[in-house]
Amino acid sequence: MIRRVAFFSVLLFSLARLAAQSPVGSGLVPFDFKGNWLGMTLDQFRANNSGETFWIKDDTPSKRGDRKQKAREVTTPFCTDQLRGFEGDLFPQEPGVVLCNPEPGDLYHKYREFAGINADMILYWFYDGRLFKIDISFPAAQFIPAQMAFQQKYGRPSAETSRAFQNKYGATWNGVADEWRRGTERIQMTEGPDNGPGQTPSEGAEILFVDSALGPPRAASAAPDF
Repeated sequence: MIRRVAFFSVLLFSLARLAAQSPVGSGLVPFDFKGNWLGMTLDQFRANNSGETFWIKDDTPSKRGDRKQKAREVTTPFCTDQLRGFEGDLFPQEPGVVLCNPEPGDLYHKYREFAGINADMILYWFYDGRLFKIDISFPAAQFIPAQMAFQQKYGRPSAETSRAFQNKYGATWNGVADEWRRGTERIQMTEGPDNGPGQTPSEGAEILFVDSALGPPRAASAAPDF
């Protein structure tokens, strides 16, 4: 009996350590999206998503060949360590964080297409040169095809929940939220409220890839002022 208890104690301890471990450097296969995996380097990302060279003036992409507007050359993907003000770059970045968009505007649909779905935007976040977050915004009307594609690739979610919504007329509905887990990595897929009655399903759904071990350290909470 003592041996059995000791065995299960060691097993639980090992599982707890595994759950708290980033797949990067641990032998686990990291989550990936379109050939971009959590933990990859910024240089690897640029090589994987190399697109076109643009001539940039006042941080606005101009058409290739419009040499009168040429200010400097920038190669996609657009990243905040080389260029600011592109689509998705809305806020100041924390020290060490670089945001990349491989498909600025409507230029290269292939970089934001997946499972037959044309995403609204896909942003990649790096900290200290490692990919720690992927943020995918896509139409809620395409939630079911996206959910089926992710289940085909990653299996059943580790957790399946829903959130209740209500419009101003009193109609209620649920939005699905799925989560896949692998060590410190998470994929969170949320349907959001836009598939409900009277809503606009052309937007609102989101998929988030995150490795909590690779992101910037959390700022300490401020002490209450009361």
